[in-house]
Amino acid sequence: MKRISIILIVCFMGLSIFSIAQIKVDQNGNVGIKTLTPAYGLDIKTGAIRFDNWRDFYIDMNDGLEGCPVIYPERDWWLQLGMDDYRIGNGFFDGIHSYHFWEDGASEESKEGFEPIVNVLSKLKEVNGVKYHLPDSLLTGLPGYIQQQYAKERFGFVIDQIEAVFPQVVFNDDSTGSKYLSYTRFIPVLVEAIKQQQKEIEFLYSINGGASFKSSTGETPKNQSGTNENLKTNCKLFQNSPNPFSKSTSIKYDLSSEVIDAAIYIFNLQGTLLKTYDIAGTGNGSVTINEGELKPGMYFYTLVANGTEVDTKKMILTD
Repeated sequence: MKRISIILIVCFMGLSIFSIAQIKVDQNGNVGIKTLTPAYGLDIKTGAIRFDNWRDFYIDMNDGLEGCPVIYPERDWWLQLGMDDYRIGNGFFDGIHSYHFWEDGASEESKEGFEPIVNVLSKLKEVNGVKYHLPDSLLTGLPGYIQQQYAKERFGFVIDQIEAVFPQVVFNDDSTGSKYLSYTRFIPVLVEAIKQQQKEIEFLYSINGGASFKSSTGETPKNQSGTNENLKTNCKLFQNSPNPFSKSTSIKYDLSSEVIDAAIYIFNLQGTLLKTYDIAGTGNGSVTINEGELKPGMYFYTLVANGTEVDTKKMILTD
């Protein structure tokens, strides 16, 4: 009987020591689970944590890609980070896999100061698309399959070029000195550039007698005799001065308040478009042409406002 009691006591003590070894609170208040040397406020060495509520979710220490930690819900779709009134300020990710991606989803009632984006084609000409590779130093230590993905040739922009003409889509991280481009905010710029280019195409077809050409609205563009008479009356294009010129010349114009986008086009005598000068704003203004931009000869220049030809004049560049 005594022997049995001793065995039971030893077994009980063994179980107690084993149980105590699963949870450790050190002198600094750090709590360790499955570790006797916790280094953090809560230090869990292996296994997963399950939070049991209306929907369960897990923090699994070694069940993600390449054995990395992963957070996932018990049921598909039932996990959310952040709320409308308590949003996550910053996130740093190497890759995002998503069925949907929203940005700036607030209703129009919460926005103000709506203005059209105009005259973007000339600005886009200052931006170059480039291809590049990430340096090998950034790939060191990454899993093999990630290195293969990151080593692929990439397409992008020189961000300083973007910032110079479209600072609204570039953001600075003061903590690192890095700059970031919001591609989603860049999309409206590209849309308006396409629309502006389409207007130019339709205009060029109209002045070259493109009666069979159909515009984006399905209509045949109007020729010069059918242009908007109000714009022709309210907007003015003046003779360049000096004319003829050898060094530089100035083309003055006056745009009415109804003008949304405008440009001055330079053509040679064969009707080939050589240069486009986008105009920002309304009222009086001028465009300067310097030597070297054109070869000596005779040229036509045309003011187009809202896709309508306002006026065309001649100019002469001498040697």
